[in-house]
Amino acid sequence: MDSAEKIPAGTGLVVEAVPEKPELKIAVLTAAEAAAGEGAVLASNTSSLSVTDLAAALKRPARFLGSTRSRPRSSWRS
Repeated sequence: MDSAEKIPAGTGLVVEAVPEKPELKIAVLTAAEAAAGEGAVLASNTSSLSVTDLAAALKRPARFLGSTRSRPRSSWRS
């Protein structure tokens, strides 16, 4: 990921905000994890994917969280 290479070492928080495609999110998150370093907290803005599954792809899943600014589709009323 080209943009992950621009993350300064020592960054404290990286928030991923790419389309809801698991393979894309995992690629961005793993690149960001490598670029930011061990102390960084990674976050995903996913509203439909499993945060547990995304965390499982990382070397430091305990430093990962889900954060979204919108309601998940499952909470929408028909």
